[in-house]
Amino acid sequence: MIKSTNRQVFSETLRIALLADEIASSLRQISRRRRLVERDRRVISMADKLLREMLQGRDATKNRKVEESLEASLAYGQAIQAVQLKRARFASFESFQKLIESLTGQLKEIGAERRFDVEDVHEFFAAIRELAMAGENRSFESVSVTGVE
Repeated sequence: MIKSTNRQVFSETLRIALLADEIASSLRQISRRRRLVERDRRVISMADKLLREMLQGRDATKNRKVEESLEASLAYGQAIQAVQLKRARFASFESFQKLIESLTGQLKEIGAERRFDVEDVHEFFAAIRELAMAGENRSFESVSVTGVE
């Protein structure tokens, strides 16, 4: 996160959107190429890390310790919204835990080049990207100083 005079410039939502975009794009390329390049392995690692962060956020939220891991809690919130956005696709999973376990397992199979069907993982990260890029309806802050125009 970049800060300027105690103001947040680079939001956590934007970080998640950028990560989700990079992950979804890389997964789409993997499915077309049917092989991995070094960049793909790094992106798969980032995807796995983000999924673990979402689980950490779920645990923090469940235990009412959101302030201990605000970034993870925000990632969890994005994940829940993505599941709701693509409810038909992810309805078959019994719980959020099972969904994340399945996505993590799929990433491992892709990373080992045993599988190139990336549809579930791609849809999940594409939904997160879509939600994150939609953003919030916050208005811009303005400051007026008399005598200065």
